[in-house]
Amino acid sequence: MTNPQEMLDQYAAGERYFQKLDLRDADLGNVILTGVILHQVNLTRANLAGAELTGAKLAGIQLRHANLTGACLRGADLRQAKLKSAKLTEADLSGANLTGANLRRAALREAMLTGANLWNVDLRSADLEAANLDQVNLQQADLRGSNFRQASLTQANLRQANLQEANLNQADLRGADLQGANLFDGSLIAANLFRVNLNQAVLQQAKLTDSDLTEASLIQANLVSALLCGSNFRGADLSQADLTQANLSEADLRATLTDAILTAAILTDTRLPENSL
Repeated sequence: MTNPQEMLDQYAAGERYFQKLDLRDADLGNVILTGVILHQVNLTRANLAGAELTGAKLAGIQLRHANLTGACLRGADLRQAKLKSAKLTEADLSGANLTGANLRRAALREAMLTGANLWNVDLRSADLEAANLDQVNLQQADLRGSNFRQASLTQANLRQANLQEANLNQADLRGADLQGANLFDGSLIAANLFRVNLNQAVLQQAKLTDSDLTEASLIQANLVSALLCGSNFRGADLSQADLTQANLSEADLRATLTDAILTAAILTDTRLPENSL
């Protein structure tokens, strides 16, 4: 095991590159390591709460179960990092590169991830409640079972992301790109989906009660058995969408429905386009 004080002394003396250190369980809370480069360093279960790691080079680092609560990792390189079950509550990861990182079951409540690159990341069962993910890249990310309740995902790239059984209740997804995303059995109750791209997305059995889908694009979307009660589709494009057995009670469906399938759909008190059906 490496003595963490030795590393801190070397950093204070101007050293920035460290490799093959074993810092498991180390207490590094509130340390300043701006611009540090850590190669093949093990920080499993380490305490880095409140640490200053802006611009740090941490590709492939072991941070499983580490405490990074409130840490600043702005612009950090965390490609392929192992952050399984890490605590990142209120951490600042703005502009960070987390491509291919493992954040399964990580705690990211109220974290700042604006503009971060999370392409192909593993965020299964992670907690991102009230996190800021505006303009984030989550393309092809595995987000199954994750909690995005009240999170902000405006203009986020979620193309082909796997959001099966994810919780997006009250999330702000204005202008987000979810083309080809898998939202099977997902929950988007009262979500803001204004002008969202859901072309070819899978929303089968999804819950979208009271959601705002104004001017959204849902071309060829799969909405079979979806719960859409009270949702607003005004100005949306549902061309060729499959709404078989969907519940659209009290929804505003004044949308483009060219070749849409509404077989056995529930349309009780649904507002439909003039001269439709």
